[in-house]
Amino acid sequence: MRTLFALACLIAATPALAQEPSYTSWDSRVSTDAITDAVRTDAWIGSPDGLVLAVLCTSPDSFSIGLAPTDPLIAIHFIAAGRTTEVAWRVDQSPAHFDQWSVRRGTGGSPYTVSTRNTLELTEAILAGGDEIMFRVHGITTTFTLSDAQSHITRSMSACGARRRVDIKE
Repeated sequence: MRTLFALACLIAATPALAQEPSYTSWDSRVSTDAITDAVRTDAWIGSPDGLVLAVLCTSPDSFSIGLAPTDPLIAIHFIAAGRTTEVAWRVDQSPAHFDQWSVRRGTGGSPYTVSTRNTLELTEAILAGGDEIMFRVHGITTTFTLSDAQSHITRSMSACGARRRVDIKE
């Protein structure tokens, strides 16, 4: 009976597992709202540590970057947070940044996410080049590759009309 129950749980979870973000590379999606025709452009990368880094354009002039838990045990830390929480981040060996990020409910396929209040500063740091970006939130430290991040993130920026402060020579 337990085996049958476990198999039923695995079958039920398979579609959700197929939707998990890539753990090794950046990915992105462009979609159109069926009612408003608003274009949404998302870019993301997952980590085996149970977090997703997402760059979102949900409507013109609505460009954001956030971290969302994919692991239920990590989600508990997000649920227990107040309205803001400290997030530390750095690209490669550059100096670390310690910022207060907003805790938000119900986005990114997660009950809670944290999103930066300094979207353009973080975007510039990511797009300036480097091999990886590291984050620490709620005691969880994870690293995301920056390989191929630029093409996916600039697509989200363009959809929202977000402009870079400094153009990169490619």
